[in-house]
Amino acid sequence: MLIAFGDTDTQEYIDNPKNMTIVDFNTLVNIEPTTLNIFYMPIGTDLEFRSDKSGKYFIDTNTRKEIRELVKHPAQIAFEKNLKFLNQENYPVEFFQNLFQKSHKLEPFIVGETDFPSGEVTELTIPFMNPTYF
Repeated sequence: MLIAFGDTDTQEYIDNPKNMTIVDFNTLVNIEPTTLNIFYMPIGTDLEFRSDKSGKYFIDTNTRKEIRELVKHPAQIAFEKNLKFLNQENYPVEFFQNLFQKSHKLEPFIVGETDFPSGEVTELTIPFMNPTYF
């Protein structure tokens, strides 16, 4: 839920419930398209809308950071990061080695052994995410 006030709204105007109305987010975006940039801001974020010669934007009142571009959903950020990693032509050897080494993120479990036709016995290891990491 967003509560949006105009820059000319007085306390007297705000205190009168007849001056308030509930609208969906699409309506708010139609009134001010820049609002779309803040759709994925964390709940409870306090923002201030600004309009000057550089354009329209929001300021996060806690961090004083300007928000001039679309704030991405955390899942979108993770997807883009993973896609960038997956699209590499080469992967560092350490990446694959670290999948099977104990760390604060991963704990390997030996689930069995197998005998390959080569005659070599190889351990089967499955890396599991350490639940305490989250």
